[in-house]
Amino acid sequence: MAGLCYRRAVLLATARAEGGTWTTRRAYRTQRLAPRRRTARLDLAYLARTGHLTATDGTARAYTLPGGTR
Repeated sequence: MAGLCYRRAVLLATARAEGGTWTTRRAYRTQRLAPRRRTARLDLAYLARTGHLTATDGTARAYTLPGGTR
């Protein structure tokens, strides 16, 4: 996870451990590392842009791990 700040690295590790669909609300409530929901949303978008997550159904608000939910 080189290049990721601590907050994003923890979010990615949690997403990999728990699987499923990740929304801004889930990321914010699960981690509480982001000072605002906007930060959680931007972190999810960053992880998607860098290939760690994939947007579901073409939306920019829900993400899964590439190749499925787990």
